Amino acid sequence: MTREAKLLRKLALSPQHESGVFFPPHIFEIEAISQLPREVFGPILHVVRYAADKLDKVCDAINATGYGLTLGVHSRIEATATLVRARAKVGNIYVNRNQIGAVVGVQPFAA
Repeated sequence: MTREAKLLRKLALSPQHESGVFFPPHIFEIEAISQLPREVFGPILHVVRYAADKLDKVCDAINATGYGLTLGVHSRIEATATLVRARAKVGNIYVNRNQIGAVVGVQPFAA
């Protein structure tokens, strides 16, 4: 990502983590979801900017990846959340809330 995307923020490692295989949180801005050829796990946030009238295309791009365990939507517009819920084919969709904390066996994916 450091060659293909714009680094928006990178946090420093704490002194006790400076030696080893630790990776600090990063935020990258990318041009399109298609820049992510595989799922990325870790403290990384990818930001894609889009025009509001293209949200259906964003959902199509998410679906085209073939993966998507969790999707978070933050919006004050109920129609936006409704559109994403209807179009995005992901495991869990969280609207206006923390995305961490699904309970295995209680909140199964695609339920």
